[in-house]
Amino acid sequence: MNNDPNINNHNFNTDTGNEKNENSEIYTEPPVLTPREIAAGVLADDTPEVREFKIKKCIAANGAKVRKAFSVLGFALAIILAVTYATQYLIIGVMAVIDRELTQTLLTKIWFQIILSSVTMYVFGMGSAYLFLTALKKLAPPAKLEKKKLTFGKWLIILIISFGAMYTGNIIGTVFTGIVSTLLGKPVENPLVSMLSNMPLGLIALQVVILAPIIEELVFRKLLVDRMYPYGEKAAIIISALFFGLFHGNFSQFFYAFMLGIILSFVYLRTGNILYTIAIHMTINFCGSLVPMIMTKLVDLEKISAMDKEYIFSHLAPVLAYLAYTLFIYAVWIAGVVLFLVFLKKYKLNKVPLERDGLLPASNERMRLCCVNAGMIVSFVFCLYLMVTSLL
Repeated sequence: MNNDPNINNHNFNTDTGNEKNENSEIYTEPPVLTPREIAAGVLADDTPEVREFKIKKCIAANGAKVRKAFSVLGFALAIILAVTYATQYLIIGVMAVIDRELTQTLLTKIWFQIILSSVTMYVFGMGSAYLFLTALKKLAPPAKLEKKKLTFGKWLIILIISFGAMYTGNIIGTVFTGIVSTLLGKPVENPLVSMLSNMPLGLIALQVVILAPIIEELVFRKLLVDRMYPYGEKAAIIISALFFGLFHGNFSQFFYAFMLGIILSFVYLRTGNILYTIAIHMTINFCGSLVPMIMTKLVDLEKISAMDKEYIFSHLAPVLAYLAYTLFIYAVWIAGVVLFLVFLKKYKLNKVPLERDGLLPASNERMRLCCVNAGMIVSFVFCLYLMVTSLL
């Protein structure tokens, strides 16, 4: 038996070293969690199976939030229409009880129709929808978009693109209503043209150029896009633009309003400033409504179309102004279409935070959740009913 203490110490140290090695092999650093896993509530010591389960559960929960949020927004849009028409009938009914003849006389006045429709929609309808969304803020919370400046040059380019989109949509709408007119065997009138032809220029400026752009941008961009954005830019742009078109209530305006809505929603998402889209909307309405009405009062379009030389030479200045305006419109339309094609290649949609972390359902599934829910279906049916009845 060897009593050498060095040997015993050596053996002891060797054993101790082995114990340390064994412990070092057993102990492992916890894996670093990704932002996606942190957001999904994954813990460091979860197994791969548990991690995957929690992530899938989080995606499903966010999908449910998408459906609830868009259902609330759909019901808000339906409330605008329901309250607007209900208050119109109520006001007319009360007036008829008080004085039926006066009521019938007022209903033939375009200024009264404009005031009635504006007050009932802008005050009662949209006011009710705002209160509804405020009460259900937790189900459809608004996002805070980052504000960015837009130079006048870029704003002007966007304006030209907007003109291109609008005039292209107008052509599509004209062709569509022409086909419907043939099928029905009767002409389908454009309600906007009929309304503008009977409105004084001052009322057109107030209602169409000033009030409508401000209110519509606050509703279809600020109110809707802010609440749709957290679930993806694609849904926010397409669905807000779709309802912007549907709310015009007829197929003559639907196509160009829808295409214009896509541009305006994109601009709002990129700048976070509603003033830019209001300015574009006002300019579009000014050039598309007030200017044509001024031109039709200055010249006789039937005589110009018939190439009445005597009339043309006797009214040369206004005729030249009308021709210059017409050429300008065509030039802007072509330039707008070209710039729009460039725009499609240059600009891409950004991913929202939940998309970047992979915690939202896939794009196609998300669009289904956005559209196929109780609120959206009710508002879609309501709008389509109004548009179809406008053809009859």
